[in-house]
Amino acid sequence: MDASENRQALPGEKIQKCIEALQNNELDNCHLLLKDLCDKLDKQFSFDPTTKKLHEDLVTAICNKLTLSNDVEGNPLALRCLMLKALRIFSRDKAIAMRLSNKSVINMLFEQVGYHTRVEEAINTPEDNESPISQQLDYTDDSNEQIEAIVESQKCLCNLIYQNTSARAAVQDINGLQGICNHLRLHHKFTYDMKLYDLRLLFLLSALPPQQRTTLLEKCDGLKLIIDQVLRCIQEDIDKRKNNVSNHDQQQEQSNQCSSHQYPLSDECMLLVSESLRILFNITLELQNQTCNEEDLEHIAILIKAIRKYIINIKTDMAAVSTFQKDIVNLLVNMPSKPLSELLILPLNNQEGNNEQDITETAAYCNQNMIIILGLMRFLESRLPDIEMLSQQSIDSLKPILTLLCSLCRTNRYIRKYLKLKLLPPRKDFTKRPEEGKSVKSRLITLLTSPWDVKNLVEDFLFVLCKENADRFIKHTGYGNAAGMLLSRGLLAGDRTSEAANFSSDDTDSDTEEYKEQHDKIDPVTGAIKADNTNIFEGMTEEEIEKEAEQLFTLFKKLNDHGIIRPVDRSGQPINLPDPSIFKKPENEESDHSDS
Repeated sequence: MDASENRQALPGEKIQKCIEALQNNELDNCHLLLKDLCDKLDKQFSFDPTTKKLHEDLVTAICNKLTLSNDVEGNPLALRCLMLKALRIFSRDKAIAMRLSNKSVINMLFEQVGYHTRVEEAINTPEDNESPISQQLDYTDDSNEQIEAIVESQKCLCNLIYQNTSARAAVQDINGLQGICNHLRLHHKFTYDMKLYDLRLLFLLSALPPQQRTTLLEKCDGLKLIIDQVLRCIQEDIDKRKNNVSNHDQQQEQSNQCSSHQYPLSDECMLLVSESLRILFNITLELQNQTCNEEDLEHIAILIKAIRKYIINIKTDMAAVSTFQKDIVNLLVNMPSKPLSELLILPLNNQEGNNEQDITETAAYCNQNMIIILGLMRFLESRLPDIEMLSQQSIDSLKPILTLLCSLCRTNRYIRKYLKLKLLPPRKDFTKRPEEGKSVKSRLITLLTSPWDVKNLVEDFLFVLCKENADRFIKHTGYGNAAGMLLSRGLLAGDRTSEAANFSSDDTDSDTEEYKEQHDKIDPVTGAIKADNTNIFEGMTEEEIEKEAEQLFTLFKKLNDHGIIRPVDRSGQPINLPDPSIFKKPENEESDHSDS
């Protein structure tokens, strides 16, 4: 072991002394030993297996001490903070976390935070009936040792719930969801860290055990609770920033920023709202399996109106904003599409649609304000890298926005027509293939022939923009790029769909003058004018041409026999290729043409 490792390791003798100090109630000595331990192990996420037994004994001794003396007199706050910090550090280890994941320890940690888990306490928790603990604490003082103890307990719970199912089951047994939801109602008195870890706990519980979503939605009124949390957090942050303005010029500048939506929210607020939106994403997964009632739709409408403006300006260079917008899009995917589409289109005279200046022609379409739809399109563009830069992470970030836009296009004809105009305008330049270039359209078409599974979403999105018309789809993408989608839908023979059933007929995709002039020169496979129009058969006799065709057919037959390719007919059904001998002329036919 080198010098640095020796400095990090805590000798077994010290751990044993710490255990004995806890058991003998030697508080001063225990404080010094625990501080030394926490300082040395704070950045470690794995521990020496040779001292595993001592670590487990220490964790057990700390839990016993906290459980038996859960008051300030029995455990001074400074010592209690150190004990909880040690539990948080050791809860990173799966084996030790398993020992901590029992009902007794979970209940003890809940008490340290101040979670009230009984239903009657949860119902009577609002400000008029706060718990004695909450009345005694100054939740706005970040240096308060009690706050530190609460946050350490929350972090420890997060580790345990994330690590194993036993902790999640213990939380369910003690009605833990109710306690956390009860705590959320007091967030106006909490520090930032306390709010953050409350929300992260709720996210973990709503994500990992699916049955907890139903409990949160139905028994804890989770949808309204979290939406209220989002609205309160945004309003508190806006009010706080306004109160911090000291002179008229700064106030006027901030007012202009608020009207143009230059993200008047602080990074802390955006992080809290993002955590809340992730919880709502988990909750609304359950709403997809049932019909939303009017009350749920009203709450959802209020939420969308509050957060829709923050999707207008895409700022990928700001990590907090980028994450915030991603969580907004993810949540919108779960929203009922018809009411959502109506909430995302604003009237032209609505000041909320202004983006740095008055409404421009770009945002106005069919007497409606499409600024939020334009923001979603820009969000798609920001998540769409060049094909060479594609990774699993970038592909995963594309899926929600493609799903959302496709759903909106199917639901609202104005959204579809607007996105069609922006993303698939009538083609005028046929010298380049559709997939060539850096435009959003080109990068989307490139994905049609990529090995990534996101190509199915891209196919669906572009096909819907083309009103699910195969001929129109081919015109914009080229037959080569479209072949995979056409084959999967049995449309290789051309359009066999009835667009009138699902789409309006008042918009057309008429051919441009450039298309009419160049139509005969365009290669239908590539979707571009052939670079070289030279006849490849020039200078060959008919017999040579027939021989080339026979050799080509023979090669295709071999590929088919080895299962490398699968020929299909025009309807997309598999067929068997005939034997190449069909190209050979019968002998009697040859003799009829011979000289006599």
